[in-house]
Amino acid sequence: MYTKVMICDDELLARNKIRSLLDWEKYGYYICAEADNGEHAISLIRETRPHILLTDIDMPILDGVSLCRYLNEHHSDIKLIVLSNYDHFDYVHDTMQNGAVEYLLKHRVNKELLLDVLHKAQARPVDYAARSFLSQSAAETLKSHIEADMFAKLIESDMPEQLKPFSTNTCVVCVQLLQDVQLQDERAFDHNEVLVHSMVALCQQIIGNTRSSITLHEGDGLFLILLAYPELRSEVSMLQSVQAYMDKLKKTIWIVYRMAIETGHSSVCHHIQELGNYIEHAHRELASKLRTKGNLPESDIELPPGQNNADVGLTIQQEKELLNAIVAYNKPHIKTILGEVFDSFQQRKKEYSQMILLVEELINYAHRIGRKSTVDVKWISEEIRENRPKISQWTEVRQWVAGIYIRLVDEINASQSHPSYSKYVEKAMKLVRTKYYEGVSLEQAADAIGITPSYLSKLFKEETGKSYTETVNHYRIELSKQYIQNGKANIKEIYSIVGFNNYPYFFKVFKDIVGETPQAYARRNNNKQ
Repeated sequence: MYTKVMICDDELLARNKIRSLLDWEKYGYYICAEADNGEHAISLIRETRPHILLTDIDMPILDGVSLCRYLNEHHSDIKLIVLSNYDHFDYVHDTMQNGAVEYLLKHRVNKELLLDVLHKAQARPVDYAARSFLSQSAAETLKSHIEADMFAKLIESDMPEQLKPFSTNTCVVCVQLLQDVQLQDERAFDHNEVLVHSMVALCQQIIGNTRSSITLHEGDGLFLILLAYPELRSEVSMLQSVQAYMDKLKKTIWIVYRMAIETGHSSVCHHIQELGNYIEHAHRELASKLRTKGNLPESDIELPPGQNNADVGLTIQQEKELLNAIVAYNKPHIKTILGEVFDSFQQRKKEYSQMILLVEELINYAHRIGRKSTVDVKWISEEIRENRPKISQWTEVRQWVAGIYIRLVDEINASQSHPSYSKYVEKAMKLVRTKYYEGVSLEQAADAIGITPSYLSKLFKEETGKSYTETVNHYRIELSKQYIQNGKANIKEIYSIVGFNNYPYFFKVFKDIVGETPQAYARRNNNKQ
């Protein structure tokens, strides 16, 4: 007997592609009907009674999300597979919540993947739609007992109703979302609260209504799950069930959100008064796995979370310093600042999820600077997709982030051309911008671009109205003004940062160009030196 499959897509080419991927009957399937919108599909369902429906999302009259919702309510025996061009949380969440077995992007579908999801749909039980989620009050009750360390004091007569199912034979599971580094413009989840509620619902949905459970979000993508096994006597059977649940959870979260997770679990708790210890046990196992994954020493990860993330990323001061260093094309200084940021992070006790947040903030800051500088920053997205090391490779991640900033400096420098400058003066100016802190003489600049010093000097005077040395000094003084406004470096240290050999000469040049001393300029800008 063949499994009947219906294809619903308003694009004929898309239907043709799906049809051509398989020798359907060879694998036990046949296409019983094709529809070009959701309403058409509903009318055909009454005639053909398909076992599986492959549907697009964006269709006229009745779209795929509405079709999934209708079938979940009226034809829950039909298995749903969603094929779409959309890789967005709203679509994934709505279709999966309304019974879709799998959500696939059209451009990724091939014969093997399609066969895999067809087999999965065929094997899936029909009665999966029956759901019984515990109320939010259960999670709040659990949270209050954890925070107040109240488990040891619980007695049967005063035990909250929501916790009674966990009075014996309870296992604790910890789940940490290993979110990937993403640019803000490309985020699939714009509202973390929506993601949290959806994750809690998904964790409960996988458990089903046959087992008592509570799912609690502890913060920073960490979820705590209690599973009750009052009917079992064998600890081996309980732990096998827990492992099967964690395996299914990993697979489902990847399908729905394209996000990986790490899990940890406790042994079996036989008395609820000891549950606090078993929760700590699950946290420790998860932390141990994350230490291995993150390649961090034990002191660098602390679970459970609950700390404020405000000190995880860049401070305002560090943002200013990075911006100044980028504007100044000062690659060594950029590397120094980034090194200090990473070193400071590793010296504090931070969680695995916060490692992701730090790297993500650094990359997004580089992306924002690039866009404000009107350079093409599409390559940053490609870097994230194709070249980002695993977060477990912490040293490589540091080097990768620094490499992005260095390339950004090169891209900005390359874009800073002056329409009235000759190619020789333009090349010399780019050399000045990138080597000013080392000191580039007229002779060195001329040699680098392949002309004589006298000819380069003549070109500078004609095109900029200044000599080569005056041009370099003006550039260095503009940078020194930014450093003074920043307020981080002492004035008597700035001269060497911007490439002057000694402070007296810097003082003289600054006063000649700006019209006041560095100290007076600093006071005028309300900076204390």
